[in-house]
Amino acid sequence: MRFPASCNWFEEGEPRTRSFDLSMAGEHNARNAIAALAAACEMGFDEASIARGLEGVASADMRLERLEIAQRAVYNDAYNANPDAMIASLAAFAELTKGVARKVVILGEMRELGATARALHEEVGLAAARTVGANDAIIAVGPHADALVQAARTAGFSGDSLHAATFSEAFAADAAALAPIGCAILLKGSRGARMERFLDPLRTAFAAHL
Repeated sequence: MRFPASCNWFEEGEPRTRSFDLSMAGEHNARNAIAALAAACEMGFDEASIARGLEGVASADMRLERLEIAQRAVYNDAYNANPDAMIASLAAFAELTKGVARKVVILGEMRELGATARALHEEVGLAAARTVGANDAIIAVGPHADALVQAARTAGFSGDSLHAATFSEAFAADAAALAPIGCAILLKGSRGARMERFLDPLRTAFAAHL
């Protein structure tokens, strides 16, 4: 899958727009690409070389990696997370899944935040509530799951599709019940949270309900 990005190119004469196709989703990745372009220009690389470089960049594993599992689209963004990365991932997920009838976001702990941990998990909960709709689900996993869920509820997200839990294979199977055929799922958390652990239990649970 390719994603369009463009920037204004200023040289001698009139400015013009140059477009690129990136392999990485998200406005945050487009901004990073444009910053890399500016650095490459400053270093003297020509436009064609820069375009080839940007268009040849491949995203790392578990960086909004799209998987098809039993007729569900699973976006595995479990490589790592901090508050800005969480919010950027939610925004990219929303953009990628426009028109999808049901979305499930499964958000793990963000580690190494010290005394600000609870407040920053609350911030992510607010962002999650803004990202999803009334027909969607938010699942928070880990020590600060309650803070994330309470913030999402404060922001107006309510109902049976708002959950805080600790990870277990049994809970992952329960989470699968919230994800019908045709839905989209986001997995995001710090490296230590190992959110990819959800994948195998989800596969098993989905297979049992085909």
